[in-house]
Amino acid sequence: MALRRFLVIVILAFLISNSYSQNAAPVMSSANISPSSPATDQNLTAIAAATDADGDSFTFAYNWYVNRLSTTIFNHPFMNDSESTDNQTTYDISGNSLIGQLGNATVNDAAEPTIQTGASCKIGACYLFDGSNDYIQLNDTAIMNMSATQSFAISMWFKSVHGGNFLLSKGETGAAGGVTLDFSSTTLSFAIRGTIAAAPAAVVANSSTVPMLDNNWHQVIAVRDVTSDQLFLYIDGVFRDASTDTTTGSLAEADPVYIGASDTKASTWNGSLDEVRFYNRSLSADEVAALYYGENTFSANNITSHMETFINDKWNATVTPIDAFGLNGTPSWSNNTVTIAAISNTAPSITNLNITPVSP
Repeated sequence: MALRRFLVIVILAFLISNSYSQNAAPVMSSANISPSSPATDQNLTAIAAATDADGDSFTFAYNWYVNRLSTTIFNHPFMNDSESTDNQTTYDISGNSLIGQLGNATVNDAAEPTIQTGASCKIGACYLFDGSNDYIQLNDTAIMNMSATQSFAISMWFKSVHGGNFLLSKGETGAAGGVTLDFSSTTLSFAIRGTIAAAPAAVVANSSTVPMLDNNWHQVIAVRDVTSDQLFLYIDGVFRDASTDTTTGSLAEADPVYIGASDTKASTWNGSLDEVRFYNRSLSADEVAALYYGENTFSANNITSHMETFINDKWNATVTPIDAFGLNGTPSWSNNTVTIAAISNTAPSITNLNITPVSP
């Protein structure tokens, strides 16, 4: 009898383990952009549908393309490393294959942040950083190095009660070249450095009017706009600070991008991070507001503001389904590519003209 009970337990354990390992990825059913014939005064919205054989809940991660070029350099919605094939990376959906290495490339090493899912995250899965030594590393490539004339933007969600730590860095503080987004004590700073190490920065302090370190999720978007020669910093969709871009020359340098740590893997983030994106262009205040609204209200970055579209631009998108365990399905291109048209506008015509009185 004891042997039978033991065998039953072993079989049940095998079935449970095998069931988990067989978790099926969600499968895209459709992806479309609406409206199908947009004008320059209309926002673009990606509409997606998918199924999941396990009945798991799922979210969608979007990446937009204009004239066949991705609008992001990297786009990390964060997926579960234990659900991936190598257990050590989080995938980039920008189309540029800039995967994130979790910690120091050893499975379950001490520098690997912890995957979170469900209510612990802003959208889908996210990573919890322990404030001791956790980080995610993206190896240096040419497209990560910003030229003297390159606009760009960084967008991410963060949750913490601790200041004095890095959200993102490329390049060593105090050296020429690079970009940093970090809390110096409780003040958030977005700084860039050219061939001269001096770093102009846009800053915003944690306060009762701009709460950031309150253990709630907050979105930060940092923008470098070369047209206006300004750095902009937005918190939760609202403009908070600007600074003149006084850099000289290229921002390029050869170090990796670190998410959740400084260039020396110090001042590591103590809290959670989600939805990390690096755009290859600036974002307007209107698009920042649209991104915050979409991600905060609908848990999706599926809206592109009409302020970013121009006549004859061709837009499409990829959509990646991600289930409740952080397992991603195969990305799907939108079924349609939309071309931006001019606003239809007909000049008024005079149908009648009289002067009164008839006999003045």
